[in-house]
Amino acid sequence: MLLAPQNSGINRNGPIRTQTDAIRGPREMDQQAAIEAVFSDPRIEGMNELYAVIAARMASGESFEEAYNRMIQDGGTTANTWIRFCVQCAGRFEEPPEEADFLTVLERFCSSRID
Repeated sequence: MLLAPQNSGINRNGPIRTQTDAIRGPREMDQQAAIEAVFSDPRIEGMNELYAVIAARMASGESFEEAYNRMIQDGGTTANTWIRFCVQCAGRFEEPPEEADFLTVLERFCSSRID
């Protein structure tokens, strides 16, 4: 089960740090910054729509995990965008990030789009 921090997001000054971030060491924070950089420069079309789909589900009361899983299960353009993004990102890291860290950043980007 994916456990990602709630009340996370991005503001005008950059990512909002969570309590989890405060207990991470420098290496983990470097990895988190690298993941955030990949999301900030996705290099593929459709990421804003992906964030919007997940954000809309979260706004209607679903947890991030539920919204993410439904997006994957529904398939279609949004799921294909996520798959292309993940495949493309694989070459941008020396060591692949932990899936939970990657999804935490996805949650932040989606949460920032909830009104």
